[in-house]
Amino acid sequence: NDTMTESLEDLEDDEITSLPICSTPASRPSSGSPTGTSEKHKLDDDDTTSSEASQPGNPTGAGVSPFDNVSTDITPAGSPTGSGIPPDCLRRGTRERQPSTRLRDFVVHTIQHPQAASPSPDPPSAPTIRSYTTKQNVVIPGKSLPAIRKKARSALTEYLHTTRSLPFTVAEHISKNSPRFLESLLSKVNLDGNIVQSVARHLRYNPINEFEPFFESVGLSPSEFSVFLPQDIMFLNDDRPLIENYQVLCSYGVERNKIGTIYKNAPEVFRYGPGILKSKLLSFEEFGLNQVTVIKVVCLCPHLLTGNVSRDFFRVLEKLRSNGIECEWIQGQLSKAHSFNWRRVGEVMFLLSNLGFCKEQLRTVVCQNPEILFDTSGHSTFSLIGFLLKFGFGRDEIQKMFLQQHKEFKVAEFVRNLRNGYVFLVEIGMDSQDIFNVVRSHAVLLGSCPLKKVTTLLTILKAGKKRIREMILTDPHVLKKWGLGVRVDPLPSPEEDEEVKSKAMKTQFLLRLGFVEDSREMEEALKAFRGKGLELQERYDCLVNSGLKPEDAAKIVRFSPNILNQSKEHIEAKIDFLKNTLGCDVSCLVAFPNYISYALKRSMLRLSMYKWLRERGKAGPKLALSTLIACSEKVFVKTCLVKYKEVSNLISQDFKIFSNETVLRSQPK
Repeated sequence: NDTMTESLEDLEDDEITSLPICSTPASRPSSGSPTGTSEKHKLDDDDTTSSEASQPGNPTGAGVSPFDNVSTDITPAGSPTGSGIPPDCLRRGTRERQPSTRLRDFVVHTIQHPQAASPSPDPPSAPTIRSYTTKQNVVIPGKSLPAIRKKARSALTEYLHTTRSLPFTVAEHISKNSPRFLESLLSKVNLDGNIVQSVARHLRYNPINEFEPFFESVGLSPSEFSVFLPQDIMFLNDDRPLIENYQVLCSYGVERNKIGTIYKNAPEVFRYGPGILKSKLLSFEEFGLNQVTVIKVVCLCPHLLTGNVSRDFFRVLEKLRSNGIECEWIQGQLSKAHSFNWRRVGEVMFLLSNLGFCKEQLRTVVCQNPEILFDTSGHSTFSLIGFLLKFGFGRDEIQKMFLQQHKEFKVAEFVRNLRNGYVFLVEIGMDSQDIFNVVRSHAVLLGSCPLKKVTTLLTILKAGKKRIREMILTDPHVLKKWGLGVRVDPLPSPEEDEEVKSKAMKTQFLLRLGFVEDSREMEEALKAFRGKGLELQERYDCLVNSGLKPEDAAKIVRFSPNILNQSKEHIEAKIDFLKNTLGCDVSCLVAFPNYISYALKRSMLRLSMYKWLRERGKAGPKLALSTLIACSEKVFVKTCLVKYKEVSNLISQDFKIFSNETVLRSQPK
């Protein structure tokens, strides 16, 4: 025991605490078994088992060492000759101790835990997992994963700060913001013992490439920073410009996790000598920008810190300032969604000035729609102006278009819709001149409405390209109904469509005549009308052209709508007979508009007879037109002829022939 105590004092404290405990009892021969031991144990440096093992049948004799009965077989459990010693004993003995030390540790462990050496007739309740390769780390009972990571971060921080002499803030940020590297590190150490000591021991004998956790901590993924890893160095202190410029950005207020974006887009910034980067940052403040704006600008546009790129940026600021826009306004317009070419932004402002915008108008346009400048750095604005110029738009028209746009106006989307609308018109086979007219007159409509594809629209509408062309030329606003996200119903058949159009034209015609929309009078008039709506206007024009005043013609139509069911030729023939043959004033139709409704033959026979009688002085007093036309044949004969017996004798075959010839001459050809 004294000897064992001295041996234990020679061991390191961390090795004693990390000594593994065997979970499976070691098998030892019973006292009655005919077993023996070899006289001498030989252990090689590369072998973990004894050179000679006890063989059954060897007799035991005197002079046996007190430790001879202790099994020295340390083959992993589960092997044909296994004794249940865990593989951790093998790995630790092989990696850290000399052969004599391994044997001594095994003996000490067996004496301290005699129950582990007692025979176990029953097999263990759970088989020991055998592993000869590196295993993935699992959560150790009694140790939470966050606690393991926290200790590992602490060990990494201590290593970077103490061993590698990095500033503490840098070392701490690297260890806390490189989770992938930390997981990789934990997979290479033993988590059973002291985590901090295990990580520290691994880092002491296995130096790491410090650029990997550094780049990860500044916001770059492994796929992004792999191209930036230096080939000849692995310690950060060997790259002094990188660390110095990194600290300059940190001290200025740039977030550490955004520095990776600057390095990715402008790595030459981190090659500057002392004082250069700081002077460039201060130059932005000297121009009038505050520190917050400078930080946002350099994070979104790292190229401003390289070469003379900042000159273009300063020119844009100067133009904005000359138009009454403060430099701080630009801070609210910068976005990660846009990339900025400040030279092009300046060219857009110059182009807008050449279009005739005064300073006040330019300030209004830019402040109301900042995307004119900043969406794709003004490329969309260039495309829009060029497109409009090709279709013959003048400066005043373009200027008016920009001034009338609302605050949600998006230039890139407007240009895309305008181009797609032009392609849509081309694909449906519209003539070049018609396309030119539609774009010139409805450019804003095309730009604000994303249209469906032609093939999709043809399938939904169940119509051909010709019909779609006719609909667009008739009313270009129909394009709004064919936009993306709008439900489109199939078009009615051509017959139904013609009927709908005709009814709409009839309704418009009646509204112009003074009918009240959706009134009973209008419904009755629509029922009375037959034919197409376009023909109503032509027939109405016949009444006006005959000499009637428009208001009198409207009264005639409102009183007797069915008179417009007759053809234009019949209406003209009846009015011509009334005016030229009988010599009546056309205004008499206001009192009796139904004259036009009666057959021309009837009117000609009666009126011709009445005229003939008047010429001979045989007719009675002047009769109204309605009396002559509307009454029946018996009433007409009784009224006009019975009073004059000699007149009745004149109704002969000659008069009938005369009347028929008159009718034939007066009928329209």
